[in-house]
Amino acid sequence: MRLSIPTHLTVTRASTSTVKRARFTALLTLVAIVALGVRGWQLSQRTFYWDDFIIPATFRGGSIGDYFTSYDGHLMPASALVQVVAHRIAPLNWALPATLLLVLSAVAAALWARVCVRLTGRSLTTLGLYTALLFSPFLMDAAGWWSAGLNALAWQVGMAGFTLCFLSARSSPNPWRHSLIATAILLLALCFTEKSLTIVPAAVALAFLVDWSVEGAHDSSRSTITRFFAAPGALFLLWCVLYLTLCPLPAEEPARESLWSGIPTSLFSTVLPGALGGPLSWDRWSPSSAFATAPTWWSITSAALLLIAASIWLRRDTRRRALGLLVIVGYLAIIYLLLSRARSTTGTSDLLLRSMHYFADWFSFAVLVVGCCLFSLGRPHAPARPDVSSAHARGAQWLGVCTVVCAVAISLISTFTWVGAWRDDRTADYLANLRASTKLDGSGPPPPLLGQPVPLDILTPVVHPHDQVSTLTGQPPVTQLDHEPRIIDESGQIVDAEVVASATTQQGKEPECGVRITAGESQPILLDKPLPFGDWTWQLNATASTDMTLTITTPNGLEDAKETKSRATKVQVDSELKPRWVRVSGGGGILLVRAEADSGTSDEYVCIGAGGIGPLVAKAG
Repeated sequence: MRLSIPTHLTVTRASTSTVKRARFTALLTLVAIVALGVRGWQLSQRTFYWDDFIIPATFRGGSIGDYFTSYDGHLMPASALVQVVAHRIAPLNWALPATLLLVLSAVAAALWARVCVRLTGRSLTTLGLYTALLFSPFLMDAAGWWSAGLNALAWQVGMAGFTLCFLSARSSPNPWRHSLIATAILLLALCFTEKSLTIVPAAVALAFLVDWSVEGAHDSSRSTITRFFAAPGALFLLWCVLYLTLCPLPAEEPARESLWSGIPTSLFSTVLPGALGGPLSWDRWSPSSAFATAPTWWSITSAALLLIAASIWLRRDTRRRALGLLVIVGYLAIIYLLLSRARSTTGTSDLLLRSMHYFADWFSFAVLVVGCCLFSLGRPHAPARPDVSSAHARGAQWLGVCTVVCAVAISLISTFTWVGAWRDDRTADYLANLRASTKLDGSGPPPPLLGQPVPLDILTPVVHPHDQVSTLTGQPPVTQLDHEPRIIDESGQIVDAEVVASATTQQGKEPECGVRITAGESQPILLDKPLPFGDWTWQLNATASTDMTLTITTPNGLEDAKETKSRATKVQVDSELKPRWVRVSGGGGILLVRAEADSGTSDEYVCIGAGGIGPLVAKAG
């Protein structure tokens, strides 16, 4: 006798399932909206910083091949190209980078939602995993910085898309299609950051955790994994060779001890508190970026809570979860190892290890490991656990909800204090004035300006020659001015300027001429005191018998003739007697001047009088 289920009951069940699905989707959407809202507020409080100025200056004007050169050990052609294009579209306008970072955050959020649902279904566990991924304090620290955020979010999108392809391939009759899509996603992520090389090894570990169980994985499942990873694995190996060829690790190892000694502090004040929502407090030593300074009580509490959580976590499915924990710790150890190897030059501070953006991918990977250890679809179930009462289950659910809410609250506090750590950064005001002063807003032609450095709290001479105003604006400086000079002051506004003479050139012995230089000849002009190496402005008081070109160098005993010639300055002089302001690079007690007549005749000459040479500063008053 066949029993049939009434049609109206089937429809009711389907309707109930649809409603539950819609409610869960609404919860995920709410989490994403709140997280993106917080990210948007954070970005609205920030502006460009450090590499955001240097990268466009380094790569603009180059060929496609130039984008594949090493930048401070990084291989990131697509990231550099995006920053160059963004600067050309809206120079020094933070709105465009902030919008792109927010869009990338939204794309990552959408992909992570699908990954989490694939791993653990529509459950509170899924909601917790998704919330952890979106409110990661490590990613927050990276996303507020244009160049770092672009790379970090590229990894997030790449890892999420790659993982989604793998999970889809498990149940697909044609895993090759998903493998090729994953390979394309991996290639795009690799073009943005070499750190995407970790995607394939990380995904292999996740795949093993998904299909590994006490009884072992099925041969068919292993075959699917092998076929899926064939193409991306080949790309991974090729890119490793490319990266190590173009960006070899530094050969010297002088200062690794300082970084190694900083690892305990990094774990205690950065990683462990970050795993539970954030460090709560930050510090910043201008012009550095913000670094974590978790209170001691919070660091101790974080360590204790994580130990308790790990011990509870390992009580079930022990071997599988222990393997997951080992993988998480191993990934973190590799990050420390690579940082100590790639950032081992003299002067590197251990504060580097307290910059949370270096660990953004590690935390996301750790969350995925937890999700994979909870994954049960398509594999033998873990050993049966004792039945628990519904009251006990509800208590566990409420505990989970409270944990997630507390972590989100800590993350929000950490975001707020992170923004506060930048409160003394005046870069935004400086850039706003600079855009107006140099007409980057398109209000007129840019003013002719001699080269000058930006304030020390924005870029320091460590990055010379990229510490110049021209680096920020993209407007090449002039080498001479035939009228009263003007400069950009400390606030970014354009003001009248004058030379503060650190030295003075000799008067010369020619009556009513000073130093006479015949066309086609060179002559040294002595200074009354030597100058240290640097960039100086010379008030050139000169007149010529015809239009002439002067080539000015600063020869000294510390460099060869080729190096001296590379810093030469060319100046145009005519028959009008007036001061001209010339940018001269170098040091020592001699200016070597060579004169060439534009007409090509050799009986012409130039007369040069005494003039001060030194820094160009804003006029007093």
